[in-house]
Amino acid sequence: MKVNDIITFGTYPQTKYTDEVSPLEWKVLKAEDGKALIITDKIIDQVRFNEKYADVTWADSILRGWLNNEFFNKAFTADEKEKILTTAVSTPDNAKWGTKGGADTEDKVFALSIQELEELIPELNDRRAVATGKALENGVYIYAETGFSVWWLRSSGYVQYAGARVGAGGHIEDKIYDDVRPHRGVRPVMWIKAN
Repeated sequence: MKVNDIITFGTYPQTKYTDEVSPLEWKVLKAEDGKALIITDKIIDQVRFNEKYADVTWADSILRGWLNNEFFNKAFTADEKEKILTTAVSTPDNAKWGTKGGADTEDKVFALSIQELEELIPELNDRRAVATGKALENGVYIYAETGFSVWWLRSSGYVQYAGARVGAGGHIEDKIYDDVRPHRGVRPVMWIKAN
């Protein structure tokens, strides 16, 4: 397993108007010491970061709860869960806007931080992502001029109640005031045993 490999791991509904599951495809972001950091190749669902205009960080976000409960339990078999490593996740404060990253967490599944995105996916074109049919059905907005959609990071944005995200053009969008609405997508990230 090496960086940029596409692997299949787990299953999830991905086709419009059906709950039939199909294999999830993941891109390898890092491979070291018998483990690999992977991210879904596509935006796989619509999930909010926060649902009200109240301060929040990754640690107490709706997104984190969904990834580590609903998604984790729905997408993976017992054997697959054994291969998913628990990760110590630290989210730095937003250096540009001064919003807090929040408490450290231990997660099976997470989202990239701004810093991780810049390090692991430096090219804008490589950050652009399409959504699955099921994600579009569930409310992810598709930008017609590009065919790409927006996906969440775990870093805080300009205001403490809103998360940062990757725009349809691949740029980091963190000066957001109103993003407690749906329409944003998620690309889960996790460390797995590579052998």
